[in-house]
Amino acid sequence: MIASTHDGRFHADEIFALAVLKLIYPDLKIVRSRDENVYKNADIIVDVGHVYDPEKLIFDHHQRSFTLKRESGIPYASFGLVWKQYGESLCGSSQTAEYIDSVIVQAIDADDNGIDIYETKIEGVGFHTLSDIIESFVPRHVNDDDKVQKGFDQALDFATSYMKRQIKLAKELFEVALPNIRNAIKVAEDPRILIFNKFDKTWLNFIARESEAAQFVIFPTHRKTWAIRSVPKRGQKFEYCKLLPAEWAGRQKDFADISDVQDALYCHNGCFLAEANSLEGAEKLAIIAMGDRISKVS
Repeated sequence: MIASTHDGRFHADEIFALAVLKLIYPDLKIVRSRDENVYKNADIIVDVGHVYDPEKLIFDHHQRSFTLKRESGIPYASFGLVWKQYGESLCGSSQTAEYIDSVIVQAIDADDNGIDIYETKIEGVGFHTLSDIIESFVPRHVNDDDKVQKGFDQALDFATSYMKRQIKLAKELFEVALPNIRNAIKVAEDPRILIFNKFDKTWLNFIARESEAAQFVIFPTHRKTWAIRSVPKRGQKFEYCKLLPAEWAGRQKDFADISDVQDALYCHNGCFLAEANSLEGAEKLAIIAMGDRISKVS
């Protein structure tokens, strides 16, 4: 199987599109050229040719006639078009493919189409996106084709490995996380507190999708302690449904006394995480945090 794309400077759009194809066709050969007589002979054409024809496996979005957008309003770029074609078969389900599109693909498509979807909340502090990471592989002020090709190959290796891992993690979210979350909601004595026998941080953003009531999750740690963690608001990462009491922030040695929970161990400065030695202790911290019982105040 041969795929073609344009030569010269490369971008996250075609790199990730080709990474998806590499996962489907591990022995994929890639030809890079803007010469129509070269790229048109490939089995799959990506980000070159000014044609979008999924039946013929041609995936470009630069033509004037191209207007395909998602419901979110973000136009498709070549990565999105390739994912639209192959994502479900790679993921094994439409919901997993749609999730990957929402958390990875759309951001890269937006960047390639010149749409800014990020907002800096703190002046002078920026962010580094996947598109920025791919950009770092592009040689600077170099017209050496060999060096550009080397950067291209390194970027493609990174993107292929990244997508392979993210697809695996996304599958686990739907196959493992969601059943566990739904069961925790079903058996909860208090819908505001969900208790898990096993838990992964990546599950957090799924909690608010499934429960409007949940405020805290409790789960065992690798240290054989029990953690209580605030549930993020839907679609947020660091905005929470409810935080732990402010007077607990940063407490360690005096946390048990301040909280009035005998086996309380520590509370994070951000008041979104605390630990106790026992499940009972973690549950007591949650009850106090919800205002059902008052702890001591220093």
